[in-house]
Amino acid sequence: MRVGLKLDVDFDRSEVYRRLFGGRDVLSCLGELGVEAVEIPLGPSSDLGEVGDKARRCREVGLHVSFHPYSEGHGANPAHFDGPGSPPAVVHQRFLALAAGRAREQG
Repeated sequence: MRVGLKLDVDFDRSEVYRRLFGGRDVLSCLGELGVEAVEIPLGPSSDLGEVGDKARRCREVGLHVSFHPYSEGHGANPAHFDGPGSPPAVVHQRFLALAAGRAREQG
């Protein structure tokens, strides 16, 4: 079993993470603490280029990465699915494409 936690995409510039880790590099600290996996949240307005870059950085230090889409209360929520061109389909297709690319890299 892997030990993991949620890791916000802004971990490297967040004041909260800076305080929590005493200004040290977050990814290095996670490894030292025995964390093996992180889950990065995704929203309809997430910059998937930035998310992909952060996931790659996590992989470079040996962390396994997963994504958790959040679209509650948004028109992109799957509850509003109305065909392949609908906002939920378009947004989640982007999420799945990102996840597929990172999964190939992660093996």
